[in-house]
Amino acid sequence: MDFMNPFIEDFFRLVRGNLMEIMLVFVGTVLSVYGGDINKALMKKIRKENFFVRFGAFVALCTVGYGFVTFVIGKVLVKYMGQLSNIWLISVIAGLFILIGLIAEEKNHI
Repeated sequence: MDFMNPFIEDFFRLVRGNLMEIMLVFVGTVLSVYGGDINKALMKKIRKENFFVRFGAFVALCTVGYGFVTFVIGKVLVKYMGQLSNIWLISVIAGLFILIGLIAEEKNHI
């Protein structure tokens, strides 16, 4: 089993080196599952406004809102997940993606 140690260490080094990208994928997946609900809530609030206000609000939500949330939450997740041991890190990453998969299944996205 000792011959596997270099491969396991390389795997964890790869995961830790790409943790920001992994968390951005996770946050993007969460936003894709809940984005429709967020957009509907915004459009419900501004339904009576003219086209340009609705269009501007939608663009602002998508660019500033979703972009800001993705970046900030991604950085926070990386900060805290980077402190986990290797086994816990893989377990939490797998658990998060399984959880969002279950939520997506429940919301009929899968």
